[in-house]
Amino acid sequence: MGYPSAIKILAEKQQKKELSIDPYIIQVSGEPFYLEDKRLVESTFSNAEILDFYCSTEHLVIGFGRDNFNGLYLFEDDLIFEIDESNLIITNLLIVMK
Repeated sequence: MGYPSAIKILAEKQQKKELSIDPYIIQVSGEPFYLEDKRLVESTFSNAEILDFYCSTEHLVIGFGRDNFNGLYLFEDDLIFEIDESNLIITNLLIVMK
């Protein structure tokens, strides 16, 4: 488990034979997992399933991604997401009108 940029470094070291590990699950979180880096990690650790967690300090897990999801599954049961081209606003504040 680690930041995608750190997992990428592990993959690069594995390819240079400076590391010899064979993970079966890789969990990333804390920053974007760019497609180019993901492809490097997938090709280096081909036996590993990659799990991408979208988290925050205030709410812990906001979303979860894996290959068969084709993106992130956002946990909308107690969060409200407002998404446009340049912004993402997430809140768990609800206004109840009587």
